[in-house]
Amino acid sequence: INKLRESNSIGELELHKLLTLAGFNPEIHPIILDMEVDFLIKHENGVKLVIEVDGQQHDQQEANDEARDAALRAQGYEVCRLETRDLLDRPIEAVSRINKLLQ
Repeated sequence: INKLRESNSIGELELHKLLTLAGFNPEIHPIILDMEVDFLIKHENGVKLVIEVDGQQHDQQEANDEARDAALRAQGYEVCRLETRDLLDRPIEAVSRINKLLQ
């Protein structure tokens, strides 16, 4: 939780709350392939899901994000990108999307 407070990201704080309420215990800001990601859920069925929260700066970083996502997928990770506004406006849909990716 302290890592989230330091990041000062409303989207990350909201997602952590939603994941916890949904019964998940995500790793916060783990390092994978020398990259820090927002969250990682290792599901009991073997799925490894990286979840990234995109804020307003995402449009400027889209090419870099695509390269990161491709590198993670090449190593067997699923990648889910969620926008802060979606987490705040449509939280149930965000959790539903995560659940589907973990099946």
